Amino acid sequence: MSRNTRFTSALLAGVMLLVSLSAWAGPTKVEGLRTVPGEAPGQASFCWKLIDSRPGVLQSAYEIRVAESPRDLRRSKDLVWSSGRVEAGESLYIPYEGPALKEATRYWWSVTVWTDGGR
Repeated sequence: MSRNTRFTSALLAGVMLLVSLSAWAGPTKVEGLRTVPGEAPGQASFCWKLIDSRPGVLQSAYEIRVAESPRDLRRSKDLVWSSGRVEAGESLYIPYEGPALKEATRYWWSVTVWTDGGR
């Protein structure tokens, strides 16, 4: 198994575990979280889809957080990396820009999104 495959598998394990929203807005949710392997070992990008039953609602910002445990991720403590709030509507192929990830280590990630209404 290549290093890139182990990295991707570790991040993929977190995809199904945690998703957070800055403020639950009822009809707004995030689905389809996935990690896409990069061309080089240790590279990856993140994807998700904003779902809202109200017409015309768009994502206006996001924050990706990566941690070595679900607990650290929930508490936002000892994070491996946080993108910080990024004012952007993109949700496809957002690159991981944190420190080098350790081999054979499982990572969890979540994304918080804000809509154009500031929620």
